[in-house]
Amino acid sequence: MFSNATKKRFLLITFLLGTGLLATSTLAAENQGPQLLTGGQIHLPQHDQPLSVSLKGEWELYWGSFLYTDAMNIQALRPCLISIPHTPSQSASNCPQIERYGYGTLRASIFFDSNESQSANNTYFLRIPDIPGAWRIWINGELRGSAGRIGKTRRATKPQYLIEFFEITPVDSRIEIVIEFANFHDYRASITQPPTLSSRRPFEISFFYNNFFLMLINGAFLFLFVYFMILYILDRSYKENLYFALFVFCLLFRQIIMGQEMMSIVMHPIPWRVKFAIWHIMIPMQLLTFNNFIHSLFPRESRPEVGRGLFWFAMVYAVFCLVTPASIFARTLSIPQAVAVIYGIYVHVVIIMAIIRQRDRAWILILGSLVMFAAVIHDIAFSRGLVQTGRLLNVGALVFV
Repeated sequence: MFSNATKKRFLLITFLLGTGLLATSTLAAENQGPQLLTGGQIHLPQHDQPLSVSLKGEWELYWGSFLYTDAMNIQALRPCLISIPHTPSQSASNCPQIERYGYGTLRASIFFDSNESQSANNTYFLRIPDIPGAWRIWINGELRGSAGRIGKTRRATKPQYLIEFFEITPVDSRIEIVIEFANFHDYRASITQPPTLSSRRPFEISFFYNNFFLMLINGAFLFLFVYFMILYILDRSYKENLYFALFVFCLLFRQIIMGQEMMSIVMHPIPWRVKFAIWHIMIPMQLLTFNNFIHSLFPRESRPEVGRGLFWFAMVYAVFCLVTPASIFARTLSIPQAVAVIYGIYVHVVIIMAIIRQRDRAWILILGSLVMFAAVIHDIAFSRGLVQTGRLLNVGALVFV
């Protein structure tokens, strides 16, 4: 029924889908499982297996206070309880004054079984995910790191995107984590991933796997960009090779700018506002380059007006993101997201028309584009805190390419 080439394509798509699902299954399980922290505390019983705990649940929130920086008396303060992962639509218990912009402190205490030999002698590793704005972390009363510069006003705060790791040894079978944060710039104002505490072996496995998969995707995008650029240079009559190379480059560039794990550390010197602006600008640029690719393949089915509209939208939005503060252009993320959804519907209509007219490569293109469109919808839901399974666009794009 199917040719060998067709079977190979289906096998490749199945393999890439399976790899992508495997890459996100751990994160999904961590973020969507039961709440572990209650009242800002968690008690870990004695165990013989390596430890890996997602610190989700109720964290203590001291809104409008920096506990350690300001040397506050914790005993005299009454904290709120906020659920992590957290989105702006969620309210904090006993904390009606919490706002999207502002500053405060998150605090959690981890107690180990006093009879557990691992608790006092073992080394643990804490992963701090992307926290909007700037933050400073204290572990067992000791300042261990920061991202950007925290402050009590917009002028005093300097945000920074950073995923960081810390090595911890419990003190008296206890670990206290205090995260002072300030956000006056990022409209997201959400912590979509909880911190993770792991013993050495699970940490090494997770760190290697996450970065290996990330580098695999980036390496594939880089290879495809170079490959299709070479094809275009050799024969410039095939414009689709150029547009496809540019589309892949946009995917690669956006991933590098705001990538996970090691990428956030490598790109740390670049100002947060520049990275955040590029991250927004790349959305319409991806739509523009992808539309040019589709139009070059199916010129009779696609509409040139759509391409012109995307071009001007991309240019105007790029200028807007470059000249306005992050607190303003971050509010407009829903605009390119809405355009992406509308365009996704349009491009599938174009491909279906091409299939009906028996255009070459249209039938295989619809399979990859459906996967990528599903990933786009998922990432929009993720950015709005509706799901906590991580971003899947690059996985969907890898399946497509």
